[in-house]
Amino acid sequence: MSIETILDTAMADLFNTVGQDATYTPVSGAALPCKVWVQKDVELQPIDFTGQAVETSTLIECLLSEVLTVPQRGSTFLVGSTTYTVQTVQKNDGRILTLVVK
Repeated sequence: MSIETILDTAMADLFNTVGQDATYTPVSGAALPCKVWVQKDVELQPIDFTGQAVETSTLIECLLSEVLTVPQRGSTFLVGSTTYTVQTVQKNDGRILTLVVK
């Protein structure tokens, strides 16, 4: 068994154990069930030296293997009764996506 397979299995187990049930709806295409972690009031640092103030946002982390493609701006996640709309991809390590949402 390769290290990639072990990591994929471990991340799927972790999300299944502690993740929240969600429904991902891409900008175009069918809705998909998935597990997510929602982090509220996260302070985002500016990307460059423009003098911008620190911004507070909500992040969603999900498995790329569950949503199948990297979400585009405008895609949504329904978590409980709250709909989060994707603004941008903050991080994509090929396994876990971290998304800035509103």
